[in-house]
Amino acid sequence: MLGFIVESRSPRVSYGVSTVPLPLGEYVSASYTVDDRVRGVTIQRRVLAVVSNAGFVHAIPQSVIKYLNPNQAGQASAPKLSPMTLYVIAEIVEGTRVEPPRYPIPPDTVIDSASGNLLSLVYSAPGGVRLGMLSPSSLGVEIKINPDKLVKHLLIAGATGSGKSNTVAVIADRISAIGAPVVVFDVHGEYDIIPEDGDSSRVVKVQAKINPMRMPPRILALIIIPEPQARRQRRILYKAIKDVKEEVDREAQSKGIKLEQAIESIAEKRGVKIDELEERSLSYDEALAEKYKALLIRKLEGISDAKDKTRVETIIDKVEEFFEITPITMLEDPPLNYLELGKILVVDASTLTDDQRRWMLKIIVDELLLKLKSKSIKPVVLVVEEAPLFLSIELNHPVKQSLQRFAREGRKFGGCLIVVSQRPRSLDVNVVSQLQNFIFLRMVQEEDIRAVMNIADNLDENLARIIPSLPDGRGLVMGEIIGRFPALVDIDLHKGKKAGAAPKLTETWSEYKSKKMPVFDIE
Repeated sequence: MLGFIVESRSPRVSYGVSTVPLPLGEYVSASYTVDDRVRGVTIQRRVLAVVSNAGFVHAIPQSVIKYLNPNQAGQASAPKLSPMTLYVIAEIVEGTRVEPPRYPIPPDTVIDSASGNLLSLVYSAPGGVRLGMLSPSSLGVEIKINPDKLVKHLLIAGATGSGKSNTVAVIADRISAIGAPVVVFDVHGEYDIIPEDGDSSRVVKVQAKINPMRMPPRILALIIIPEPQARRQRRILYKAIKDVKEEVDREAQSKGIKLEQAIESIAEKRGVKIDELEERSLSYDEALAEKYKALLIRKLEGISDAKDKTRVETIIDKVEEFFEITPITMLEDPPLNYLELGKILVVDASTLTDDQRRWMLKIIVDELLLKLKSKSIKPVVLVVEEAPLFLSIELNHPVKQSLQRFAREGRKFGGCLIVVSQRPRSLDVNVVSQLQNFIFLRMVQEEDIRAVMNIADNLDENLARIIPSLPDGRGLVMGEIIGRFPALVDIDLHKGKKAGAAPKLTETWSEYKSKKMPVFDIE
C-alpha cells in the first residue's frame, strides 16, 4: 500500500496522499468496484496511473511557535503527508479488458504498486521493433513500436543531452534491420553509426555537396545570391547558369560523352585553362569545378546589355566566393542514388551554411516525394535533425513548404517523416501538427512544454508535468506507434552511436599532459 485516493475530479485525474513522496513518473494502480445501475451489475475495475505531481507537507499545520521553540528531546515529531496527482492511463475491466478510463476513482481507494503483469497487459506488444523498457526497467516490460504507424510521422523533442540522437540511432538501426530504407539529414555530422548487428555496410555516409550540373538552375542561382532584394542579379545569373547547362548537355548528347567530358571539351574550345601549377594541386573533380566556374564567368562577361554591366562584376564576385567556400562536386552522384532497402543513408550537411542546408534538404525532400509518387522507390523514412532550422515559425523558405507537402502527401505513398528538435517552441505548428506520434525527452523550458502540448492534442497538462524531471534517455512516448496509451520508456542505449556525446574533457587533457604533447603549435 502506497497511499489513498482523496478526490477524483475526472476519470483521468485523481488526487491522493501518501506518508512519503512518490517519484514523478512512477506507475501505480488502484482497485475498486462500480455499481452499474444501467445494467444492474457490479463491475470490478483496476486502473493504471502514473504519478504526475507530488508535494510534502505537515499533516497538521504547524504554528510559528513550533519553529521558534524546537521539540524537546523524546517528543514525537509532527506527522507529514505527501499530496500527489495521479494521471490515469487505462482501466482494466474484469481482469482482462483494457479500456480508456471511464469512471473516477472513489475516495479512500487504496493506491498500490503497479505489477509487471498489469503493465504487460496494458503495454502488450506482440510485434514491432524494440525501443526500450518501460520505466522502471526492473519490472521487465519490453516496449516496442509499430513501424507501420510511422506513416503518421514522428516528432522527437528534448533538451540538449537528453538522448535525441541516441533515440534516432535506435529507431533508424532497428527499422533498417527489417528492410526499411532510412535517410538521415545530418546537420552536425554526428551520425557515425555502427549497426548493432556489426554490419557496417548497412550505413552509407555521403557528404552533402552541390553539383551545379545536376541542380535546377533557378535553385542554384538562389543559393549563390540568396539576398531577397537582388532579384535582377539572380535573373542574370540564372540565365547564365541555364545557358552553360544547355550547352554542356548539347555537347554531351552530340558526341555521346559524359557531362564531365563535355565540360572539358567546351573549356578547351573556349581556351579556358587553369594554371598548370594550381591544376597539379587539385583533384580531377576540383579541376573540373574550376573549368565550369570559368565557363560560367565567361558567359557572364559576355553580357552586352549596358544596364547590366555594373551588376555583372558583383555577380562574378559572388560566384567566385561561392565556389571558394562551398563543397562542390562535378562527378559524385546525388545522395539519393545511394538509397537502398535495409540501409541507413546519412547525408552529412555539416560543411554547408544554413541556407545551403535548407536548399539541399528541399531538393532531397522533393526528389523523395517524386520517387514515391512514381513508385520508383519503396516506402522510406526521412529523419530531419535540427528541425527549427527548416521548420521555424519565423522562416519563410521553400524548404518548409516542401516538408509540409511531404508530411501531407507522402504518407499516402509510404513517406515517413521523423522530425527532431531541441526547441519545439520555435516550430511552425501548422506544419508539425501533421505529426501524430511523439517521443518527448527531458525539457525544462515552460515555453517548450506549452508548445508540445499545442502540437500533441492528447498531451494532458497533468501528464506534461513529468517531462522536466525525466532523466537522460527516458522518454514519454505517445501515438499509434506505441498503441492507445502513453508510456514512459527507458530507451535503449545504442552502443554503435559514438559521435554526438559530450567529450570527456578531463580524460583528453590528462592524455595530452601524460604524453607531454603541445596543445598549441604556433608554427
